Amino acid sequence: MASKGPNQKREARRERAALEQRDRELRQRHRAFRSRMLFAAGVIVIITIVALAIMRNEGGNQGRVWSAEHGHWHDR
Repeated sequence: MASKGPNQKREARRERAALEQRDRELRQRHRAFRSRMLFAAGVIVIITIVALAIMRNEGGNQGRVWSAEHGHWHDR
């Protein structure tokens, strides 16, 4: 078996380093994309919760009175 010369070894190291760099960049892009998607999903969830809470409070208590004594709503 013939051994590789210094130039061949150096070139093989460069190729491995280039492949590792591309893999690192790809993983970073995937992480960034995943972070943006999770952030967007979180914003959507928060907006939905706030909207549901507002709609519930606006429509659900018409014609009712809050009783601090009893801690709940009473019909008029």
